[in-house]
Amino acid sequence: MRLRLELTVYGDVQGVGYRFAVAAHARTLGLNGLVRNQTDGTVRIVAEGDRGSLQALFDWCYTGARFARVARIDSRWEKSRGVPGAFSIVA
Repeated sequence: MRLRLELTVYGDVQGVGYRFAVAAHARTLGLNGLVRNQTDGTVRIVAEGDRGSLQALFDWCYTGARFARVARIDSRWEKSRGVPGAFSIVA
């Protein structure tokens, strides 16, 4: 069963390559979705795939990008809505 995971990542996560690291890791996990910087300094991630791969992405997001400092992650799990294409970085 495909699921959707929406994350908002707080901390020092902009300007440190966090989006690029998230996208690369999500692609290796076979996930669809997107990652983007928000104007409030957070990073927003929307990913769809199987529960195990989504959980792996969620766990990785706390420590994955070398220079990022993650303070907190808010998450929401839902049924998949069918995000098309490969995982992408949105400017």
